Amino acid sequence: MNSTPARILVVDDEKLIRWSVAERLQRGGYEVLSAESGEQALEMVAATPPDVMLLDVRLPGIDGVQTLQRALSLHPEVAG
Repeated sequence: MNSTPARILVVDDEKLIRWSVAERLQRGGYEVLSAESGEQALEMVAATPPDVMLLDVRLPGIDGVQTLQRALSLHPEVAG
């Protein structure tokens, strides 16, 4: 049995949404990373791949769909 909590990357350009989602997930026992843009999320995926990405579809710059596609090209095992 794996006792390591799942690592979830929350990506949203709204600070309050990022914070509230991250807070709830942390209370649920997950390890949570957060990013405010698709570009920042991709840097984090390259450095420390999450198990799951929770993305806002409407992000400035690279949108959520493009961010997920690029993240999967780096690490196909990431769930979106």
